[in-house]
Amino acid sequence: MDLASCGSSRRARVDTSGARLAFSVVAAALTLTTAQGAASAASFVGLGLLDGLSAYPSDISDDGSAVVGNTSIFPTRAFRWTAADGLVELDALAGPGQSVVANAVSADGSRIVGGRDGRGWVWDGDAGSSAALGPLGFSSADGISPDGATIVGQLSTSLTFEAYRSSAATGTQLLGVFDPSWPISRAFDASAGGAVVVGTVDRRQGVTSAFVWTEATGMTVLPDLPGGGIASAAWAVSSDGSTVVGWSRSSLGLEPVLWDSSGAIVGLGSIPGVAPTGGAFGVSADGSVIVGVAGSTATAAGPHAFVWDRQRGMRTVESVLTSAGIDLEGWKLTSARAISADGLSIAGAGINPSGQAEAWLAVIPEPSSGAMVAAGVLALACRRQHRSRNEKGPG
Repeated sequence: MDLASCGSSRRARVDTSGARLAFSVVAAALTLTTAQGAASAASFVGLGLLDGLSAYPSDISDDGSAVVGNTSIFPTRAFRWTAADGLVELDALAGPGQSVVANAVSADGSRIVGGRDGRGWVWDGDAGSSAALGPLGFSSADGISPDGATIVGQLSTSLTFEAYRSSAATGTQLLGVFDPSWPISRAFDASAGGAVVVGTVDRRQGVTSAFVWTEATGMTVLPDLPGGGIASAAWAVSSDGSTVVGWSRSSLGLEPVLWDSSGAIVGLGSIPGVAPTGGAFGVSADGSVIVGVAGSTATAAGPHAFVWDRQRGMRTVESVLTSAGIDLEGWKLTSARAISADGLSIAGAGINPSGQAEAWLAVIPEPSSGAMVAAGVLALACRRQHRSRNEKGPG
């Protein structure tokens, strides 16, 4: 919008003091916008390969400074990435044929949980030391609360494979199963303080549902999208516990969804020209921004890394970055796996310009307040100019 376009093009003698004031304020607002843009500019970086092997991210620290993940070829190898150190392997001295995985990282990036040779594992002190998590029965450590105090995953016993929550304060708690005759559940993430835990629970063989667990309610199976029967999974929960994300089957296939604080399910929609299938894997601290995968490898249009919010719906990360002036130089961004607490830093995987799968980190700036101030002042100036015309009449 500009003042020249406001109202009729017919010339009028008007008081221009309001316009001059508006332009002064707009100039200040645009200066603020420029400063904010410089402070929160969009960016994109490939995280590199691990000894030539493709690396895939699994989680990101709250401030976006640390990314953890794994290679895809057995035996898998785990890594931690920072801008200062690059891609660093965790437990490089693991035995021959021994798989190591990094599944999640604490808010400050210093504590990592995952697995080593079939046991839950934890790395502490900026990944400088590591140890098995508890007794041999801990078969996985899949998620961690933001403060790093609560670890969740799956505990194997002689009778069950059951989701657990473990911390120094609470000890180890088994979270339950749906059917004692098919006792399988697994936890993948926990909110602040470990208060809310999410994951999957088997309803029967081959049929899983998303669940949410709290101390007060125990395990609650979450609803599915209509038309698809019973099939869902919960992969992440916001730090405040208000929003759970994952996928659910509808008549169209597996779709990315959220469950709100009331337990209601909401489909996240789709991207024009992309199959309405996929899953949501990461959510910001307040639940307002969600990332995941849209489309599938079975369609020419997919898969795509996506970012979603209520105001703008689902968008590809590629389109957001290119609109912000980032030249991706031949990258294809196929999945977004995790997001920082503020919803601005996204870790994902894609195909690099050499045709190899590689992890990446993108920063998407939030809309600047300066731009919104400028738009508001221009609108106010337009209204003032219209009022002046009405009061003075045509010249």
